[in-house]
Amino acid sequence: MQNFLKILHASLIDNYSESEIRVFGYLILENLTGLSRTQLLVRKDIKLTDEQEEKTVRFLERLKANEPLQYILGETEFYGLKFEVNASVLIPRPETEELVEWASKDLRTNTGKSGLDVEKMKILDIGTGCGCIPIALKKAHPEAVISAMDVSLDALTVAKKNAELNQVEIEFIQEDISRPKATHRKWNVIVSNPPYIPLSEKKEMDKGVKDYEPHIALFSPTEKPLIFYHKIAAYALSHLEPNGIIYFETHKDYSRKVALLLGNYGFKQVFIRNDISGNERMVKGSLS
Repeated sequence: MQNFLKILHASLIDNYSESEIRVFGYLILENLTGLSRTQLLVRKDIKLTDEQEEKTVRFLERLKANEPLQYILGETEFYGLKFEVNASVLIPRPETEELVEWASKDLRTNTGKSGLDVEKMKILDIGTGCGCIPIALKKAHPEAVISAMDVSLDALTVAKKNAELNQVEIEFIQEDISRPKATHRKWNVIVSNPPYIPLSEKKEMDKGVKDYEPHIALFSPTEKPLIFYHKIAAYALSHLEPNGIIYFETHKDYSRKVALLLGNYGFKQVFIRNDISGNERMVKGSLS
């Protein structure tokens, strides 16, 4: 194990920081051996099999090409849960965990105030990707009825696998929110982390993101950076119950514009929330 960590460091020091390499090393070892970080620290003399060593060589080559480790390992953690990921879906970010926590806390504290029983709470996630938002909410609120929408069939395939992996029941819907089908269905809560990075910022982004993660889930047109927020807010107006609530993750530079947008669409009690780094990254609006 120690020999592997030394080789990893020597191979990647020109591409990554010391702390990143350390994290990579233990995540790879956890994946290969099935041991926890604590177990690995205790058993520092553990030796990798020939097959495991062959895998580490392939992992190193992919890391040197700036491919995200989550795609290399085929998995990541979100909200304390394990998720399969591949190049069809975005890698879940900590900011999205904060969005889930905001919505989840509101569900715990405000359901009774709104006169709703949690068993009757209907939630829709738009642009679900790997399914991290609806699955995390379902684990926290198993009585709620949760649906998830995405335009990408490949993404929905991954999301369905993750629902099975985490043993939750989610309804998955393939639909383009830009051209939604006519339906009379209504939800109590809509959550979304839509594409919000303007294409003009692409050249400034980390190579691991812009070269490997799906652009359809990352970028909005530079000239219309809020286009998906407009589409989702318009959809929400006719698909939320009268006391319905919407939650958005946003670009740090556009949260106030998204809040203003919601106000213009008729949402009330619009709030902006900062992420753990102090950036304005989440917006919430209510119809009542």
